[in-house]
Amino acid sequence: MGVFDRIMGSASQMHPVAAERRRKPRVAVALAAELVQGPERIEAQVLDLSTHGAMVETSVPLRPGERFVLRVDGWPDTPTEVRWAAGGRSGLLFGR
Repeated sequence: MGVFDRIMGSASQMHPVAAERRRKPRVAVALAAELVQGPERIEAQVLDLSTHGAMVETSVPLRPGERFVLRVDGWPDTPTEVRWAAGGRSGLLFGR
C-alpha cells in the first residue's frame, strides 16, 4: 500500500463534510514539498490530498496547464499538472 493510499484510507473518518462536497475525499495535511520543472525548483507546502491530486501553496504564482514533478520526502516523484491557481494556492492533478 502506497503513502497516498494509507493517507486516503481514513479520509472519510477525518473529514466527513469535505467528503460530501467533493467527488473524491480530501485529507488536510501540512507537508514541505518541491515542484520541479527542468532546472526550476519551487518550494511548496502541500495543504490537502486526494487520490487524484493536491492543493499546494507557493510564493511563486503557478499557471493552469503547467506541469511539474511534485517531490515530498519519502514519496516517489509524482508528475502533476496545475488545474487552477488563485491567491498563492494551486490545485494539482496527479499523473499528467
